[in-house]
Amino acid sequence: MKLITEELKQRFAEVGDQSEDENPLVIAKFFDPMGSATWYATEYYPETNICFGYVSGLVPENPLCDEWGTFSIDELESVRIRFPKIIWRNEEFIPKATLAIERDLHFKETRFDQILEIRRRLESGKDVPDTIIKERIDALEKDSQDMSKDNAPEIEM
Repeated sequence: MKLITEELKQRFAEVGDQSEDENPLVIAKFFDPMGSATWYATEYYPETNICFGYVSGLVPENPLCDEWGTFSIDELESVRIRFPKIIWRNEEFIPKATLAIERDLHFKETRFDQILEIRRRLESGKDVPDTIIKERIDALEKDSQDMSKDNAPEIEM
């Protein structure tokens, strides 16, 4: 999956430098589909293909390791996540399929404090406000209507 599209490049350029903003706008979200790592991008530097943003979940047991910083889109796109070895009826099977870091296609631009609030509520078991849930469901329904077999992702086996 191409993590940075032309549309995203344009949007990052429109928003520009947010280094002085205490509550920046998160433009894109990338995640590890088999883990807890998440990258929230607030700025993008096309000349180096590097983003600035908040990185979370690289050390799931220790949220104190979450931090603001730069991350390379080239590195994220090169990551291949292998499935674990499967033992079935005393035979080992190592799947050839791999996964990659993905862009959250349903993510909508959000101020950073709202992301933290949603995460805190989910982690504490508190309810997320109905308005946020409705916005997310509406976005999912719209996106699913836009999907067709022709542009569905291919899975290599």
